[in-house]
Amino acid sequence: MDCDLRRPTIHKLLALPRANGMAEMLLEGIPAASVTKKTPLETLDVITAGRMDAHPEEVFDAGAIGTILTDLKFYYDMILVDSPPVIPVSDPMLLAPEVDGVLLVIKAGVTQREITRRLGGGRPFCLCYLDLDNLKAFNDYYGYAKADGVISQTGDLIRKAVEKHGNDDDFVGHIAGDDFVLVTRPANIERIGDEIIVNFDSLIPLYYQQEDQERGYIEAEDRFGQMRRFGIMTISLAAVHAEPGTFHTHGEIAARAAELKKQAKAIETSILVQGGAQREDSPGS
Repeated sequence: MDCDLRRPTIHKLLALPRANGMAEMLLEGIPAASVTKKTPLETLDVITAGRMDAHPEEVFDAGAIGTILTDLKFYYDMILVDSPPVIPVSDPMLLAPEVDGVLLVIKAGVTQREITRRLGGGRPFCLCYLDLDNLKAFNDYYGYAKADGVISQTGDLIRKAVEKHGNDDDFVGHIAGDDFVLVTRPANIERIGDEIIVNFDSLIPLYYQQEDQERGYIEAEDRFGQMRRFGIMTISLAAVHAEPGTFHTHGEIAARAAELKKQAKAIETSILVQGGAQREDSPGS
């Protein structure tokens, strides 16, 4: 199933007509049996992305796609779903709960190679993970078009903060969904972190309706299907200070960053938590 309604490619790879596919199913309620296409492989059928005049964000409906998948499971042993890239849009994040597993295909190891290069450089550096808090609830409440805007805005805030307070060799990456990473010199991290937090806390509340801003929360379902209150989005920063010889692999420093991120996300405000190889962690903002 080609669920990338923005830049579909499956029809090109298999030399199939794009029309009469997922878009028509979502827009017109056409049943799957009417749009499923045969391929030269006897055991492979395809549903292409289809054609549409509307903007993709007005058509994409993860819940409806989930229903389609449930129906198709009676006829197929395995269903593979192609989605848009995880970096620029939130479609994959919304689609993920509707499938049994996720295979992330990335441009091989850009972030890992950068970290490995730094580890072998013999100089101290700082790896910082950045993660948005309460984005899923915001997405469920306001819709994924607004959530896309938040992710894009956050990326811009991070890049501008690094440009202002960092160095030419600093690295900024978007891992997936609402997860970002940056690499800078240890002396820069607090200024960069402060800049990101101040601007995030000033701009992101503007994505909420006035009454929700004043109330300080929205009500949405949690992962267990229970309604509860979610505060205005915040951002958690987890910075690992890597001195020469303290970490040997990308996996080691990533695991330490995950520990610090867990601590940061336990605090209900935007915050920078810092630490080294040893557990001497300290909030920075």
